[in-house]
Amino acid sequence: MKKILVLFTLLISFSFANEYSCREALNLSKEFTKNDYYNTEVFILVDESTYFDENSKEGIFKKISPFIKENVRINIDSFTEYSKTRKNKDLGSYFIYSNLTKEEEDEISRSKVRDLKECLENAKIFAYNGIKKNLEKAYRKKEDHLKKSEILRNLKIYSKNNIRYSDAKRKVVIILSDMLENSEYLSFYKNGKVKEIDIEKEMEIVKKNRLLGKFNNAEIYVYGLGLVEVNSVKEDSRNSKILDNLIDFWDEYFTQSGGKPIGLDSSNMNFDIKY
Repeated sequence: MKKILVLFTLLISFSFANEYSCREALNLSKEFTKNDYYNTEVFILVDESTYFDENSKEGIFKKISPFIKENVRINIDSFTEYSKTRKNKDLGSYFIYSNLTKEEEDEISRSKVRDLKECLENAKIFAYNGIKKNLEKAYRKKEDHLKKSEILRNLKIYSKNNIRYSDAKRKVVIILSDMLENSEYLSFYKNGKVKEIDIEKEMEIVKKNRLLGKFNNAEIYVYGLGLVEVNSVKEDSRNSKILDNLIDFWDEYFTQSGGKPIGLDSSNMNFDIKY
């Protein structure tokens, strides 16, 4: 009995981290595995060049955690500068499939109903803990400083390779970044300070270098846009004109890349999201 329980626990744990579901793990018929679907897909992208303090991390998770519910897939990735020592990370995907249905409750044996219900509840707990842990892996350490902030190229690559192919009814992109590009293509800095962007000129550079993304009509939220690091050597606050300019640039970029930017004027996403 103990061996069976251990095997079952391992099998269920495996299902949470893969596309194999609780229903498949329990060998339910196709009549019931049809309930394994997600109609919302969430893409969480962490910019490793941006530092988030503990309060920000709490705020981020508070915004993300309501998505941990039935019929949702959540993907976590981080991006960084291109160098010999750094690389982008795929930190995993979490699938939360449909809750126990009335049909399943009526047709499946009591023991399997109990196991399925427990597995589906544990899947949410597994996703909750896993997302929190993987976000911590992605966040930049305070002492870690990157020379570049290659946001545009990374958004292009990720959106064209991943978001573009999502067939979920609702697609949500949450980008954790100050959105301050500093690369060979563009730099939003001048003399060490954030500059006022010439939006038309910069967008021409974006198009010339084919940096537009493919966001597939996804809702796009950004946590940290224009963020000033605590105890940083940068200025204490952003000039409101420069910040508005930065917001307008990214609004234009996401719109032209096929996305639906929402609430970019709030650096900490301090508004209600439809979950």
